[in-house]
Amino acid sequence: MKKKINKHKLKEQLKLGGIAFGLAIIVWMVAKAGETRESQLIVPVQVTSVGDQVEVQVIPEHISVVVRYGRAASSYISSENFRFVVDGSNMQENMGVSWKTVTLGLSDEHFVANIPSARVDLAKIGSHGNTVEIKMRYDAVPAIVTPEIVGLDRLPEGYQLSQPVKVIPRDVYLIGDEDKLRALPRDEMTSRVMLKTAPVSVAGRTESALESVEIQLPVGVDMVQRKSAIAEVNLEIHEVQTLREISNIPLSFQALAPDTVEMQYDVKAASVTVFGPQSLLTQLTPESFRVSLVRPPEEVPGPPREVPLEIHFASSVPDEIRNRVTIRSIKPAVLQVRYLSIDKTAPADAETTSTEGV
Repeated sequence: MKKKINKHKLKEQLKLGGIAFGLAIIVWMVAKAGETRESQLIVPVQVTSVGDQVEVQVIPEHISVVVRYGRAASSYISSENFRFVVDGSNMQENMGVSWKTVTLGLSDEHFVANIPSARVDLAKIGSHGNTVEIKMRYDAVPAIVTPEIVGLDRLPEGYQLSQPVKVIPRDVYLIGDEDKLRALPRDEMTSRVMLKTAPVSVAGRTESALESVEIQLPVGVDMVQRKSAIAEVNLEIHEVQTLREISNIPLSFQALAPDTVEMQYDVKAASVTVFGPQSLLTQLTPESFRVSLVRPPEEVPGPPREVPLEIHFASSVPDEIRNRVTIRSIKPAVLQVRYLSIDKTAPADAETTSTEGV
């Protein structure tokens, strides 16, 4: 009877032990399933929502992270499955051809995991900080703006347009359809794309002017760093500048002490070369000039000497001519002058001789 009772108890104990063991296995499995792990990865930083003609640099291009995950995600923990994604659409304002730099702090909202539904948490970003520098600029094509000038053959007679004609802006940068950019003409010297302004006529003009005209851009091509496609063309219109020689300018000089010293020279007229607008040159005559001597320190009798000549406008010449006409040279530039003593006794002796004869 006692043996039967012991067997029953043993069976009960084994049964309870099995249940306990099963529960332990279940608890262990649940614990294992809920166990979290941590790993350090190096993941890339990507900038999206930028145009095809925008250059982007990210410094650093990769950043370290520590991720926390459960057992179910263990097989997906690899740098290839994670990245930081930054929306660059709001960073392009006021961007040009020089680098624009934006410093950005990375956070959970930028972290993207390319894995199934298994949960992965971001525990830490970066080794020394979570910031990156994002640099952006347009990958633009340099171009030169040249003015389209028409009507040169209809400028009034005696007037000319200064060349080259200045235009602002001259250097610009273009973005747009690659085929259309390639089809634009290029400067032979610099290989830069050449753009033309709308035609500017100089027909009948006699005065300089600053004209605002549109830069001609093909459809699908735009300029960067400029708010408008307007250029300013500086038209510098002047009368034709030329040389003229004016002759027969009289040379009439006396010594500083004409009572005792006489000046002798053979050349009695000079010619002057002037440069300026034709309409003003025609107003000049020999009387428009004053010639003076650069006199020697002493005017005493002796051998011939060279005395330089200077020429200036006469006081009667208007200021407009003085300001716009240049005296280039005088011919001769020097005079061969001889100073002679004047014998004052000769007339008195001759009078005495004449009286004695009477």
